[in-house]
Amino acid sequence: RIEFADKLIDSIREALLILHWDLRVHSANQVFYDLFRVPKSDTVGRLVYELGNGQWDIPDLRRLLEDILPQQNSFDDYEVQHTFESIGHRIMLLNGRRIDHLNFIVLAIRDVTDQRAAERERLEAGLAMSKSLQTAYNMRRELPRTLYSLSRSYQRDIQHVDYEVILVDNGSQQPPQETDFQTLDLPLFCLHAAQPTCSP
Repeated sequence: RIEFADKLIDSIREALLILHWDLRVHSANQVFYDLFRVPKSDTVGRLVYELGNGQWDIPDLRRLLEDILPQQNSFDDYEVQHTFESIGHRIMLLNGRRIDHLNFIVLAIRDVTDQRAAERERLEAGLAMSKSLQTAYNMRRELPRTLYSLSRSYQRDIQHVDYEVILVDNGSQQPPQETDFQTLDLPLFCLHAAQPTCSP
């Protein structure tokens, strides 16, 4: 089973660390070595906080591995920013899983530095976007169909930066959330009226 796990991680596109319970590195995939410019000889068997001459001794990482993960089976998309000597400032999304039957912890690291920079440049440039404003009140059944008609899957020749949909809920008993419509290919932002007015 351990050999299978070693082969599996090399097929993953994100940087991966496989840790023992004592937080020493069992293995890493090639993406990790390439992204963080560390050799295998300085990684395997080392305490995760010792990697890169102590560059991985990150307070947020300690809290995730030592406080959150022992109480929960996983954590998802936790954003951590850190400046490394070799590759500079990076913004990372961390995902952790306990694999209890193998006595391992899987730590996946996605580098979103370039993505965040592009988003910041777009905002700083003041790129104009078309906005579609939708209001809703107790439309749990009808709302998904309405929003689907605004999705990129339904529309033609629409790019991500072309438009965004702002959904204003006017005091529904079960207010819609952005997570309710994650399967739609839609740049959606949900707002909730602080003082809802009468809706039909």
